[in-house]
Amino acid sequence: MMSASKNHFPRFRFLDGKKWLYNPVLRKRFANRPEERVRLQFVDYLLSETDFSKNRIGFEAPVTLPQAENTLRADLVLYDQTMNPFILIECKSEKIRLNQKTGEQIARYNRRLNASFIMITNGVEEIWYDLSGDTPKSTDSPLKPSSNTTELLRSETYWVERGFISPKSNKDTGNLATAALQAFFGDTDSDPIQYLEFPHPYPHSL
Repeated sequence: MMSASKNHFPRFRFLDGKKWLYNPVLRKRFANRPEERVRLQFVDYLLSETDFSKNRIGFEAPVTLPQAENTLRADLVLYDQTMNPFILIECKSEKIRLNQKTGEQIARYNRRLNASFIMITNGVEEIWYDLSGDTPKSTDSPLKPSSNTTELLRSETYWVERGFISPKSNKDTGNLATAALQAFFGDTDSDPIQYLEFPHPYPHSL
């Protein structure tokens, strides 16, 4: 199915001419890697469009598997209100096709975590499995939309933090760009996002 986070974007920070991804939950910078972009893209969706508490979002949860030389780490674990694993999420690059091999990897992780649901995403598509019964089965997302949001409206600050608008833009340019971005990315049927690498024109820290 199409990913609910497809039209969401990670935050960036620029320091000493280098572009970093910024995690708003951990409040830390991370290297700008495709898998990390997809993970923070999904976190942006969680914080923007669901009521899921950021205090129940786990990153790099350690998973020890038999015969594994090193401790593995799950990309995202969402915990229920009793802090038991609820959803295990594996994030792949936008260029990786989701297939059986990817599903087997996350299923191995879940043998230790015992989450009720697992999900694989590449930021464009996502596949959900319900493991609460005796037999795993494909399912829709168990995440509920926010009770306070009927339409996702994003401010100019949102787009500046995600690198779409320069922080040096004047008010008129910022307003025009914000309206255009809202119209373009408000369409859930828009084309998949492609990230391109360009030199950053304003290398100071944001």
